[in-house]
Amino acid sequence: MENFDVLIVVPLYNATDFVDSFFNCLELQTYKFFQICFVYDNSSDDTLSKLENLVRGYSDLNCKVFCKPHKDGVGKARDFGLDNAAFIPKYLIFLDIDDKPLPDFLYKLHALAEAKDSDLTICGYRRINSTTGKVISVEMINNDVNFVPGGKDLSSLVYINPAMWNKLIKSNVVKDARFIFPGGCGEDAMFFAKILPRCQKIAFINEPLYDYFVHTFSLSSSTNEKNLPIIYEGFKDVFQYYQKNGKDFLRYYDFLEAFVFLRLGIGSTTKACLLNPKDQKKIIKETTEFLDYEFSGWRKNPYLSFFSSIKHGSKPIFVFWCRHLYKIHGFWFFIFCYNLFTKIIKKDIKM
Repeated sequence: MENFDVLIVVPLYNATDFVDSFFNCLELQTYKFFQICFVYDNSSDDTLSKLENLVRGYSDLNCKVFCKPHKDGVGKARDFGLDNAAFIPKYLIFLDIDDKPLPDFLYKLHALAEAKDSDLTICGYRRINSTTGKVISVEMINNDVNFVPGGKDLSSLVYINPAMWNKLIKSNVVKDARFIFPGGCGEDAMFFAKILPRCQKIAFINEPLYDYFVHTFSLSSSTNEKNLPIIYEGFKDVFQYYQKNGKDFLRYYDFLEAFVFLRLGIGSTTKACLLNPKDQKKIIKETTEFLDYEFSGWRKNPYLSFFSSIKHGSKPIFVFWCRHLYKIHGFWFFIFCYNLFTKIIKKDIKM
């Protein structure tokens, strides 16, 4: 039996500027019983040679390096790591090479997961401007510390950032769930939605243990009009996954419907409209048609209702307002306000 309890999967592509800092973060972790699975995704720089030198230099770290022959993106790289790891331990976590887990990151996540026997253990994080070093926001630090999804109102989970880097996952809830689907885009959200119905216990650490760096080249992500059909197919794939897994998954359908409205109807569609302003009307129309056809209950979804919204603070009320604008064909007004407000405050607002 391997002497580690956590497998860390880390994709790398053109990451030569980040690997030194990342290895330093790993070396500083106060919890030591982990293995790192690096998946090299055919970079155009010297990432691989730098990585191999660091693996030799940090001989006390348990590192494995897998090389993919073709660049396929973050999702497929993570799947490659999962499918090729010789041994899957009790816990999994997926980190990004350009971020910074704080020294107690793994220790506190693992300790709470063991104490609570949680299937999913989540910590808070800071969003930091990579150029200025200024903290943009501190997020996910006001959660129900012991959340049991079964039979409960899942509306609060709709608003959780689905990114995987602040989530320690018990490996037995993953099973056949994978990041990639035909096309691949928005993989974290798809993966999170697939594993959630198997999570009987969720525990939160309401303190920021991870620094997520927002780079100017990735601000507001790269969602554009051409990517939207791929995201449509991704959420259709998730729904088919729910159907395949039967009633235990389908009881989460209201969650999935609201989750799709937030991530696709608001987030991805807004970004696509801002990048393609001339096609805004067409983009909103196509998204509305997709929601009506594939997730038709979004118009009356209980997790998007006014009464559900007022229980959970400002963000759910804002989502309720966006749903109303969709219903009256006025979502363009939200996009106008969002664009104007972010230009005035000169700050990216996470949707």
